[in-house]
Amino acid sequence: SLSDIARATQMSASTAYRLIETLERRGFLARSEDSGMYRVGSRAFDVGTAFSGAARLNDVARPIMRRLAEELGESVALGIRDAGQVVYVEQCEAKGAVRMIARLGSRMPIHCTAIGKVLVAWLWENRIDETLGPAPYARATAATLTSRAELLEDLGRVRQRGYAIDAQEYEADVRCVAAPVRNREGDVVAALSVSAPAGRMGEERQIQTAYTAIHAADEVWRLLGWRTGAAVAMGDHQEDHLFAD
Repeated sequence: SLSDIARATQMSASTAYRLIETLERRGFLARSEDSGMYRVGSRAFDVGTAFSGAARLNDVARPIMRRLAEELGESVALGIRDAGQVVYVEQCEAKGAVRMIARLGSRMPIHCTAIGKVLVAWLWENRIDETLGPAPYARATAATLTSRAELLEDLGRVRQRGYAIDAQEYEADVRCVAAPVRNREGDVVAALSVSAPAGRMGEERQIQTAYTAIHAADEVWRLLGWRTGAAVAMGDHQEDHLFAD
């Protein structure tokens, strides 16, 4: 009841009521019409579930990322989308590798990072526009795609290949590839990336690294029990549409 909440929080009834009213309006509390008693609302459940899912994603991805970093000898990162930016939520670096990853929790632009491109590539165009805002987009290097048309064309290639490329678009002399991690509905919820100095990431190695990253992201997907991932045929490196909309 209101009086129970006020007593437990050591607030006046009027202050507690104002806070309760806000929480109820936003779905974090629900009030019974019959008894007037309050209970936890559905929005609190949504937030708790999302937090639990993110924590589980990190726990599952971490050993796979560690193995990938050791196998490739490069830096590996896991990122999600939040408020129009990429947020790094996990990272692993190979011993002796040149550091390519910002600290955990740091935010990067979407339009010029491989992780960011993966996170928006399967959105509808209007959602992409809402996420990125109006073009031209901020230029980070001479290679940054700043026009809407160029970026949408590049995102089309991401959907075709099943992975994204940052060709020195965010940081000069650094190349990065990223692959999607999806939920059980098939929506992209995270992206797994591998970064390396441009001198170590030529075109052939870039393709090989991308498909290795796809397999790793697919393993995260499978271990989470969300869905069996798409089979990847290395073959002659054709740009198959690996993931359907």
